Amino acid sequence: MSQLPPSPGSDIVPMAATVELEKEKEDASEEDAFKSEKSEPEETTEPVPNPMAGLPPPDVGLKAWLACLGAFCGIYASFGYINVVGMFEAFYLTNQLSNYSASTVSWITSLQIFLLVAGGLLFGPVAERYGPRYLAGVGTCFVVLGVFTTSASTKYWHFLLAQGICTSLGNSMLYYASLLGVSTWFKAKRGFTLGIAVAGSSIGGLTMPFMFSELEPRIGFPWTVRAIGFVLLGMALICTVTISSRIPANPKLPLLDIKKDLIAPYKNMHIWLLTAGIFMTFWGLFVPIGYMSVQGQSNGMSPRVSFYLISIYNGCSVVGRILPGIIADHVGGFNMHAFCTILCSVFIFALWIPARTNPPIIAFSAVFGIISGSSISLFPALVGMVTPVAEVGRRLGMVSFFVAFACLTCMPIAGQILLKDNGSFDGCQAWAGVFMFCGGVTIFITKLTIPGKTWKSRF
Repeated sequence: MSQLPPSPGSDIVPMAATVELEKEKEDASEEDAFKSEKSEPEETTEPVPNPMAGLPPPDVGLKAWLACLGAFCGIYASFGYINVVGMFEAFYLTNQLSNYSASTVSWITSLQIFLLVAGGLLFGPVAERYGPRYLAGVGTCFVVLGVFTTSASTKYWHFLLAQGICTSLGNSMLYYASLLGVSTWFKAKRGFTLGIAVAGSSIGGLTMPFMFSELEPRIGFPWTVRAIGFVLLGMALICTVTISSRIPANPKLPLLDIKKDLIAPYKNMHIWLLTAGIFMTFWGLFVPIGYMSVQGQSNGMSPRVSFYLISIYNGCSVVGRILPGIIADHVGGFNMHAFCTILCSVFIFALWIPARTNPPIIAFSAVFGIISGSSISLFPALVGMVTPVAEVGRRLGMVSFFVAFACLTCMPIAGQILLKDNGSFDGCQAWAGVFMFCGGVTIFITKLTIPGKTWKSRF
């Protein structure tokens, strides 16, 4: 099986075996290719210890696969909850917050996505300093507190604080603890295992709308949300127990070194372009996720069926988050991400915009779930491919911080376009399609700026 080109510095120091000596030579060449990413050398006469010395090998062992299981459960309890923001927004607009516009209500759900993604700037380094398990434990407490407080909320500011802020901070802690764990334990199988982990968000997004639509008419909103909270608690506890990092925790690491973490990486054009490409992709991606149910209801779909659109999307995205990872290990992560993102744009214009009845709307939710899965599952892999493994946590957090502003603004902007167009979804759908196309093209161009890569490279 062919493999993804390994990220620089991501192998351990060899242990006297011939195969390990081969990997040492490979790592040395990779370090030369990415020398421009290193910060300026410090003035010191003491030898610098190799942080990769004595580490267990990647891709094998019980702890590695337990970390993958923990990441799956952690992302179920974090991004899985974020994946149902469209369901909550559609419900609030017809119930507790019916006096507010779609643009105003969308600030709650956009804040959820923003804090989950932007939290990486802080929680990535925290996970490196203290290990992902402690971060996951604290995140579990925030998630449980936020969800149970949401169940008792009745006013706009209640939902903003409980769901938009408290739950989202816990989601972010669980999310980055999960990503750090699985990213450090796997190298050759990184695309595949990240696909498995991120599929947790799809399973969460598949099961929670079913729970909500079946339980809410019977037991009401408060106890339905609490039931979801108990499920999230169980998954978060499994994550806390099983998640770990291949890189030992280092409490001496700074939480944020502006020169090293923010300035030095952006001296490289491929980091700029990668950030811009993911930014534009997310600017388009979350519009269908957030407005799919609302758009269905505006075309005569019943509220119950419209909630199932989220489940259909997330159920199909299980395939879209695992299969592209497997293919990416053969054809390259950048190639696969760019192809799927551009294909998402094609289906938005060709299928979602013309859809006015239930069958094509349902078909779009299924197709979009399959082809958009890689936009989320391969994002951490792309960052890891151009980052030394010991710096994956903080580099992923840095890129995510900038990308988070796309998550914060995409749905309110779409809501304003919807308001200006007097309820017509054509404008905000076109917004999503244009930016997903631009994001895919930018990701492909990013590959061309990486040293030693051409348009033909499997990278």
